[in-house]
Amino acid sequence: MILVFGIVDFARAFYTINSLVSAAREGARYAAVLEEPLSSASRRAIVSRVRAASYPFGSERIADAQVFVLFDGRQVTVRIRDYPFQLLNPVGRPIGDNGMLYMTRQAVFRWERAP
Repeated sequence: MILVFGIVDFARAFYTINSLVSAAREGARYAAVLEEPLSSASRRAIVSRVRAASYPFGSERIADAQVFVLFDGRQVTVRIRDYPFQLLNPVGRPIGDNGMLYMTRQAVFRWERAP
């Protein structure tokens, strides 16, 4: 049973990581074509795009506070930070915070309006 739960946890974690990467990439792709990626309206639109593109395994949705938009004048970075992932395997309980792992993923795109 431990092996089966381990395989299930690994598959769920892999799916969740792929979903987070895809959502961050979608947000960064969208932010890369905006005129002002750091304006409050742009940030709300980027966060909305990230949340719409994420398909987490389970009921946990990406919170607005977990999405960070960084812009340095040349690149746009969208980071999803500390997404909670609960392990099902009882052997994994000592790992993390009582079986809770926090995942962070990001995507970087060149700003299309850069000189």
